Amino acid sequence: MTKVTLKIFAVIEFIAKRGGAGVLPNDLVKALGLNQATCIRILKELVSLGYLEQISRQHGYVIGPMAHWLARTARYKKDLLALAEPLVAELARREKQSVLIASLHEGRRTILCHHNFNPAVHPEVDAPWYEDQYLTATGQVLLAYAESAVREAVLKRQGPPKLGPWKGLSSLAALERECERIRKAGFVAMEGALTGLFITAFPLFHEGAVEAAIGMSVPLAEARGARAAHFTAALRDCAARINRERNPASSVG
Repeated sequence: MTKVTLKIFAVIEFIAKRGGAGVLPNDLVKALGLNQATCIRILKELVSLGYLEQISRQHGYVIGPMAHWLARTARYKKDLLALAEPLVAELARREKQSVLIASLHEGRRTILCHHNFNPAVHPEVDAPWYEDQYLTATGQVLLAYAESAVREAVLKRQGPPKLGPWKGLSSLAALERECERIRKAGFVAMEGALTGLFITAFPLFHEGAVEAAIGMSVPLAEARGARAAHFTAALRDCAARINRERNPASSVG
């Protein structure tokens, strides 16, 4: 990807994250390290294409109609979500916990849907993706079932895990062994690093490959003893149902 392309996307992403608040060119120059002339040129081009809108010289730029239109035209992995999201919402409501589905995009964890009925849980789900594969149950599941080249790229980009149960894995070989253990078990269940949560996750299959993972987060105080097994079993049943209905001709899951 060219440097110019990276700068264009950085501008769009920065303005989108402001949630409708206007962004001035100087904000972008300072935050992104852009040249003033380059920044102005990018803004003008994005306005002309409809991806940005200039409110005024005093209030700056917001996301434009083309970006909103693109967001409405199709939902990412809509076929999976049409089937799975009602089941996710049902499970979260019944167990009064936080349940989500995540997928891997370019080695990064992307939240596809999230339903939370526990006011004590506050997961971050508002960014396009997260570099938290080592620390999250869905992230670990997704890495475990990804191709080895994906794990190698993540390890190169992020370095070895510094926190959580994978702390100390300093090589690709060590990471591969841990992922093999997860594939044999078929799921992850652990105490989340620094979160005070019990987290568990299972893979979701489609056409012989893992396309996403379903995960649940529960405060540790609510997951003592047999309760942890209860929540894991509830999530396993939901994952199995999604897998059966998503893959009616197979028996994965």
